[in-house]
Amino acid sequence: MSSMSAWERFMAAARREAVDRVPVALIGTARFFSDFAGVNQTEFYYDPNELIRAEKATFDRFPDAAFVPGCWPDYGVGFFTALGMRAEWIPNDTCATRDHRYDSVEKLVGFRMPNPQTDGLWPWYLRTLRRFAARRDEFAGHLNCLWSMGPGEVASYLCGLMRLTEGFCNDPDFVKRLLEVSTDLVIRWLDAQLEVLPHAQATLITDDVSGLVSESMYREFLLPHHQRIRQWHPDHVMVFHNDTRSDHILEAIADTGFDVFQLGQATSLRRAKETIGHRMALMGNIDTVGVLQDGTLDDVRAASRACLETASAGGGFILSAGGGMNRGIAPAKIDVMVEVAKQFELDR
Repeated sequence: MSSMSAWERFMAAARREAVDRVPVALIGTARFFSDFAGVNQTEFYYDPNELIRAEKATFDRFPDAAFVPGCWPDYGVGFFTALGMRAEWIPNDTCATRDHRYDSVEKLVGFRMPNPQTDGLWPWYLRTLRRFAARRDEFAGHLNCLWSMGPGEVASYLCGLMRLTEGFCNDPDFVKRLLEVSTDLVIRWLDAQLEVLPHAQATLITDDVSGLVSESMYREFLLPHHQRIRQWHPDHVMVFHNDTRSDHILEAIADTGFDVFQLGQATSLRRAKETIGHRMALMGNIDTVGVLQDGTLDDVRAASRACLETASAGGGFILSAGGGMNRGIAPAKIDVMVEVAKQFELDR
């Protein structure tokens, strides 16, 4: 165990196996990679050479942290251009869309599944992923994970978040049909990535909508689709990211069969450990803005220690932020997370 790489350590903890020390894992994002490498985020999006350079610089700087999903062209909601939806490329910021065009059952009748090789940004994403894969020796440990938004998050962009949340109560037939379409879309997207990275070992699913509904609604509407995605590739370690407050659906999240739950700072790590820590690994949950972005090094040290003391007993814990990484997070703060995780094992 003493020679574990950051990725091997992450995978072992995700499977609730023995590790030499608690792993540190981070969800890298376009805003974080570009900021770290001093690249304008617009150039990060527009120039694959800059995107690849920025991610390599980040991975090289933090060899003791696993990155989930590792190498990826994070075009955000540019994902939906494959459906003909309009993307807004905000200067030096994250891509956005307000083109919520699938807001009724009638409009879903004409829904056409995109071709990953020809439609929207999907072929551009896959082409860039192939460029990463062609340099596998340089990106060892960072080409092991696929990514997709989850069905709830996909649905929220297809019809709009307000329409979706109202529909849970007022138009359940529409929501159920929309989630079926969204899940089909997620699986098609994962299949396309798997063709490029056939040796991938893990999949990250991001679905922040989950914490916005009651437990009964989650179980009725979202859980079956999360379980379907879990069964898409049973051998993959499945990481479920949901940084909305989720104390009320913890047991239901464990019922997905996902291996790892990355929880946000609004969810109680202690409660998660007590209620589902024996069923799935936990990943988190340092305050991404209040501590990692705006806090001091001592704040990061104290928060890291608190997470470890709360959730590391018995294994199955991965120290992380409570969400995706933001711009403005000083490299020294990540160093502190790694340092505390190493020292914690020595002190025990």
